[in-house]
Amino acid sequence: MMFKTHFLFALFISLITFNYFNLNPFYYVLILVFSGILPDIDHSKSWIGKKLNLFSWLINFIFGHRKFIHSIIFSSLIAILMIIGFPFI
Repeated sequence: MMFKTHFLFALFISLITFNYFNLNPFYYVLILVFSGILPDIDHSKSWIGKKLNLFSWLINFIFGHRKFIHSIIFSSLIAILMIIGFPFI
């Protein structure tokens, strides 16, 4: 998927689901949209990969393209880190 589709799909899902959770809607939408574009960081030609080129190359070298970063395990780890790091959400 391209940046636009990752962004729009995450925005769409976040706007549909934020009423179901007792969270700050602004932070919820922001985190979901960021999480939607984050998996493409493993490709240096993606939007986020171009912004963080060295980091993108390193992640691709360690994990490969569409491997660990695109997994449910990685998503779960990011969610746990956000819950621990941002308890006010």
